[in-house]
Amino acid sequence: MGKMAKALGLGVKGSLSVHLDRLSLAGDLLHGTVVLSVTEPLDFTSLVLRICGKELLTWTEGGGQAAAVYLREHLHLDEEIVLSAEPQSCQPGEYVFPIYFQLADTLPNSFHISGRDAGVMCRIDASLSYSATAVMTVKGKFSADMEAKKQFVVQQPPIGQPVRSLENSTSTEIHMLRLMKKGTCNISAQLPSNVHVAGDVLLAQTRVQNDTSKDMKRLSIMLHEDVTVDLGTSNQKSEGTMCV
Repeated sequence: MGKMAKALGLGVKGSLSVHLDRLSLAGDLLHGTVVLSVTEPLDFTSLVLRICGKELLTWTEGGGQAAAVYLREHLHLDEEIVLSAEPQSCQPGEYVFPIYFQLADTLPNSFHISGRDAGVMCRIDASLSYSATAVMTVKGKFSADMEAKKQFVVQQPPIGQPVRSLENSTSTEIHMLRLMKKGTCNISAQLPSNVHVAGDVLLAQTRVQNDTSKDMKRLSIMLHEDVTVDLGTSNQKSEGTMCV
């Protein structure tokens, strides 16, 4: 009845909120609090916290009337913590329940990408999100159960490998009308580090040696993203590259 009362907006006697660190490293101890704010006296039978890490993948194959949309889900984390197993009576006020949960060191990073293509897979939307949901079962036919959800981010710890610079160069012969050789142009580019995180500004040092009789009009840099989708079988793996 508590769920029905909640859906109808009846018997609401307070609210729940979940407070967590915004960023957690895989292998860390996740800690935070569940705060119960009571506006009217209430009795509840249990309070649990459901911790979930869900990977969701959708994509389209084909076009027009033959287009088909596919969906895959995978749970990397699905645990439930009992914060209060005994029936309790609460008077108006605020009650705090601590959260302590050990994250596995094998948990993959949170991510979200969309609008990608890979092989026959189009409009790929893929995400891995983590959440903690507090659920309280309230006594009484016309008392509404309470629920609160909080998203959090998981990242793998830094790899610890030495950072090194990246450098590459290319050389091209310039021709006029594909017949007359006009000389050679050499271009090299260097990045100070091979490790970057989202939000970083990439600073590239470039060097141009133009041994031709033609002027260079512009120099541009493009960042390419490699996308690989592995659906778990050898014949269900698609790859693609796009300029971002």
